[in-house]
Formats: sequence, C-alpha cells, structure tokens
Amino acid sequence: MHAAQGSSESLLGVNPESTSLVVAAVLLSVLLAVLVLTVGSPLVAVAITATMVAFTALDVREIAHQLNESRPGLASLAAVVALLHLLAAVAAFSVIRGSVSRREVKAHA
Repeated sequence: MHAAQGSSESLLGVNPESTSLVVAAVLLSVLLAVLVLTVGSPLVAVAITATMVAFTALDVREIAHQLNESRPGLASLAAVVALLHLLAAVAAFSVIRGSVSRREVKAHA
C-alpha cells in the first residue's frame, strides 16, 4: 500500500485539482459552447481560442506532473485531453479567420 502524499500541487496559489475549479472549468466550457452555437460572434471564437490555449497549457503541465509521479497512464490521458483542447483552439481560430475573410469579401464587393 502507498502512503498518501501530504503535499498538494498549487499553481499561482490555487490548487488546480480542486473540485470547485474543475467544475468551474467545465461550466466555462459549456457556456462557451452554447455561446458559439447561439451567438456565433467572432468575439466568442476569440474567447474560446484563448480559453482552449490556456487549458492546453494546463494539460501540458499535468503531463509533466504525471510523468514526474511515474504515472504514464494518467500522463497519456492528459496528453489526449491536451490534444483535444488544442484542436478546439485551432477550430475556434479558423472561425475567426473565416469571419475576417468574409468581411474582406464584403468590403471589396
């Protein structure tokens, strides 16, 4: 049996594994998804891009942490989640670029 570790991870004084922070991140993700589907504003796409890039950075930090703790399974899972967050950021960025392209076409018409 392994003894529980007494030290907790913190990032800028906040425990990134706290239940309340995870729930807040999930709620933010759902809110952004609803906004992009209902509003469709390029500003929402900018917010999604920034949020997903931040989540990707946190996922990469988690990969390093899990590898440091010799947990390759959890590190692999964190890598998959990081890839999904990165793909969401790329998709949101493509919405921004598409919006800019449509505006340029309208301006030249």
